[in-house]
Amino acid sequence: MQKSDEKGDLRIRRTRKLLLEALIELTVEKGFGAITVRDICERAMVNRSTFYRHYLDKYDLLKQFMDELQEQVSEAAR
Repeated sequence: MQKSDEKGDLRIRRTRKLLLEALIELTVEKGFGAITVRDICERAMVNRSTFYRHYLDKYDLLKQFMDELQEQVSEAAR
């Protein structure tokens, strides 16, 4: 699937949002080092295979979130 399709597909956007929210909640509760992909998937109610369809690991999820956040800040600054 192409990047433009991913941004428009509501199912993909919803899945990524749930995974990100789970990552943030668990990081606050347990600390980033203590959480696992399984923890994230259970909290987001998403299969692990779905997680790995979008991300390599929890570090990739965090990196993509940080990249998107940086892009949003850059756009707001313009």
